[in-house]
Amino acid sequence: RDRCPQYASSSSLREKISKISARGVEMLERYSNDIDLTLLLSLFENEVMSYVPPTVCTRINTVIETTSQGSPQG
Repeated sequence: RDRCPQYASSSSLREKISKISARGVEMLERYSNDIDLTLLLSLFENEVMSYVPPTVCTRINTVIETTSQGSPQG
C-alpha cells in the first residue's frame, strides 16, 4: 500500500488481486491486458521474480540432505 496508494482505494484492483491469488495463472492470463494491474505488479517485480514457493524450498532441502547423506565423509 505504501508503494501504490491508489491500490488501497481501488476495489477493482483489490478484487483482481484476490482472484489471481485464488485461481492463479488462469486469472493472471485473463487480466494480462489490464494496464492498472500491470502497473501495480511492476512495482513488485523484484519480489515476484525472486519468489520461491515453500514446496520448492522443501524439495530442494530434501535433495540436499539426501545427497549429503550419500556422499563419503572425509
